[in-house]
Amino acid sequence: MGSLITTQERELLFLIVGHLDEGNTPAVDELALDVGRDVTAEVAALQDRGWILVRRTDGPPTVTGLSPAGVTAAAGLRFGRQDHDRGA
Repeated sequence: MGSLITTQERELLFLIVGHLDEGNTPAVDELALDVGRDVTAEVAALQDRGWILVRRTDGPPTVTGLSPAGVTAAAGLRFGRQDHDRGA
């Protein structure tokens, strides 16, 4: 997968970072409640990029952390690297 990221993926990545910063490992359904829509596709895209770590258990999948590449991507996006944005 390329380095382009949609607006929805970027917003979800920052939401995940916020949860992780607070010490919360959010389940995918919790993230969906936060944004008011299904986020399964965005979670899968971020995981396919290797940016987030997802644990699959008997319950809903849970985001457990960012990979080193995810930390770099989030920092780049946060500090103005808009060249990776492909819109919604």
